[in-house]
Amino acid sequence: MRVSRPTISQDFRDVAGRIRRFNRGRNDLVRRKFARLTINPFLFLRGTCHLFYEDWPPESILNTAPATWISGDLHLENFGTFQTHDQQVYFGINDFDEALLAPFAVELARLVTSLFVWGQTASVATKHLKTVAQQFLTTYVRTVCHNKHNGTDSAYRGEIKRLIKKTTRRNDSDLIKLFTIKENGKRLLLVNPWHALPIDGRKRQVIEAAIERARDDLGFSQRFTVVDVARRVAGTGSLGVNRYLILVTDGADAFLLDAKHARPSAGLHYVRQSQPRWTNEAERVVSVQSWSRRSRQRFLLALRINKEDYVIREMWPLDNGLVVSDRLKEPKRLEQLLKSLAILIARGHLQCADIDGAASVDELAQFSVTKEWQVELIDFALQYSRTVYDDWVNYCERFDLGAMSGT
Repeated sequence: MRVSRPTISQDFRDVAGRIRRFNRGRNDLVRRKFARLTINPFLFLRGTCHLFYEDWPPESILNTAPATWISGDLHLENFGTFQTHDQQVYFGINDFDEALLAPFAVELARLVTSLFVWGQTASVATKHLKTVAQQFLTTYVRTVCHNKHNGTDSAYRGEIKRLIKKTTRRNDSDLIKLFTIKENGKRLLLVNPWHALPIDGRKRQVIEAAIERARDDLGFSQRFTVVDVARRVAGTGSLGVNRYLILVTDGADAFLLDAKHARPSAGLHYVRQSQPRWTNEAERVVSVQSWSRRSRQRFLLALRINKEDYVIREMWPLDNGLVVSDRLKEPKRLEQLLKSLAILIARGHLQCADIDGAASVDELAQFSVTKEWQVELIDFALQYSRTVYDDWVNYCERFDLGAMSGT
């Protein structure tokens, strides 16, 4: 259900056309993406990262911030839990599909923009949102200046601690039961319109062969077997990108793997920094994710499948991600969450220091303590959040008139 919105707006930015052009060449699931974008402004922001970069101010002081490796699409719901090979559960940024070398302020500006977009939709006072945004930046600066890239305890509080506890109680068998069904004594993927769609035989064979060749790189034993493959339905911005759900076994243990086609970062042509020459886009995603996290996610791999590059990762419960709910309307909860996210983001930037063109810790610290960029960042984020709302209204009207049909 859409949130309430005005019925008339001026079509001056051709938002629908820009979204249609950016998503050209995607598969049939892109139509679901176009529909999801109408639900509310926050989902619209999540699913249109390219608009953020296309609208990024080229002459802003934010562009003078030292460069580091950023996730490229940071927002309040791009965080969640993940498991390492030693079966420890950690919390961090979920999605690095748009990762690139860019001023660290770009990452923070997108996160703060998402705060304002969500807050305005949830009827949180702008004055309080600005206070929370400043606390977020202050905590980021403090973490960078103290060079605290180790440890996690100070960030695992409140909503994050609750999420970790909830997902830690889950195990692989719970997820397997949710996404599979037994037929004639054999466990297969449960095909339905919401999570997994059928795949043709030829594609299945190609994917099975590629995953089986990657057995050792994934860390499985000789008892490893690919059991079933389906098209995966997940996300918002990535709907329409080729993506697969893969059921595998290693002896008596079963696991679910996610394979997502890696595409160039949406921000690639909108930042000044020269990017490394990656072997492929999947290598970029996996490398930046590994650099940014203190602990490597289990089964994370860049893999070539039928002339396309995919990021392989372990699939985790659908509720392992951070969700901005009405609970966060309580001021203290929101403040605590944003401070925790600031610590995690800063630690990721510190861990990437001096890697392949990224600034040093000293460079990050020296710039971050200045005040001018913080003022401009909050002003930009607030103003751009209003642009997002206007764009969403405009897009909804165009969508209702059929502008996105037949794409």
